[in-house]
Amino acid sequence: MLRKSLLVVVAVVVSHGLTALAAYILYAYSDRLGERQMSLLVQFVINPTIAVLIGTLVGFLSRDHPTATSTVGFAPWVIMLLATPYKPNSGSG
Repeated sequence: MLRKSLLVVVAVVVSHGLTALAAYILYAYSDRLGERQMSLLVQFVINPTIAVLIGTLVGFLSRDHPTATSTVGFAPWVIMLLATPYKPNSGSG
């Protein structure tokens, strides 16, 4: 149980750290990219990459039930992304 709890904490910390790193990289390239290009980059490249990296980390380190552990580890990151006033649009919207 302690291992799963520690793994959830690690997933939360790494996901927030990767988000901060991605934000810094986008800020560094903000003079070369337009707002639309940065938005597409975040939506289709950066967020899925962070999700895959965290899923791989949890799957690699978890001995049993990595799906449940990664879901709980992703929850704060997803809540942070959805708590902004600029929520993602649906594909049909």
